[in-house]
Amino acid sequence: MKETSHDIVLPEAPPIPGLKFRHFRGESDYPIIVSLIEQSNKVDKTEIALTVDEIANWFAHLENCTPSEDMLFIEIDDNPVGVSMAYWEEDPNDNRYYEHFAVLLPEWRGKGLRHIMVRFSEDRLRVMARTHPAEKSKKFWVFCEETETHFRSVLEDEGYQIFRYGCHLVRPTLEDIPDLELPEGIEVRPVTPDQYPAIISAWNEACKELRGTIPFSDEGFREWQNDPTFDPSLWQIAWHDNTVIGTTFCFINEHENSTFNRKRGYTELISVAKPWRGQGIAKALM
Repeated sequence: MKETSHDIVLPEAPPIPGLKFRHFRGESDYPIIVSLIEQSNKVDKTEIALTVDEIANWFAHLENCTPSEDMLFIEIDDNPVGVSMAYWEEDPNDNRYYEHFAVLLPEWRGKGLRHIMVRFSEDRLRVMARTHPAEKSKKFWVFCEETETHFRSVLEDEGYQIFRYGCHLVRPTLEDIPDLELPEGIEVRPVTPDQYPAIISAWNEACKELRGTIPFSDEGFREWQNDPTFDPSLWQIAWHDNTVIGTTFCFINEHENSTFNRKRGYTELISVAKPWRGQGIAKALM
């Protein structure tokens, strides 16, 4: 087993022959991240499809995280078996979410490794939190699918409780879609780049009422602009005069569709400004 300057010594490491912990090494780790996720999908019954280019784009616009310090890779006999990452985000209501994830190959679960990954990330997040204003609401935050039974059990062991549920709603067919009209004076216009600030501002304003929803930062929006799913021609944005009063950000993930052999489009980030609610605008946009 070759040792490098990237290696980390963790005192709670279980006695597994060939076990090594290390830091992020750079772009050469991008394919490793993709591979670990793909291999975990099969057992966890998750549908995460990422490419190396998408990982590179994410890291190019990464905020509130230093990969060389905030990531942990696990290797057995120099073969990668797990990766974790820690970072933080803030919602419009001064709530700080200290987030992390931990991907571990199924054959190495049940040996205490994922608990170590969670604790490593929490330690990194505590370091970040100590530099943040004391008056901010602060909590650890992890996304976990119900089918990720091992990760969920690890999180429960570490004291985590369910904060909110999310649902994927799928319309099984594109047939018989109702043709709903917008109220008088409301229209949908083709999206142009000069409209981006107004559109994103309208969505970010809506985030104030959506529990735990993170608004777009400038860097986050630039990341999406460089992602293959960015296609403003699919967006449905409702205008009243020169004001955005409703959003539905639609997109198609071609790589995901190809990976899971399906044809699916998404209608996401749906919002309607307060004065215009109850008039069927969101239904019409969808």
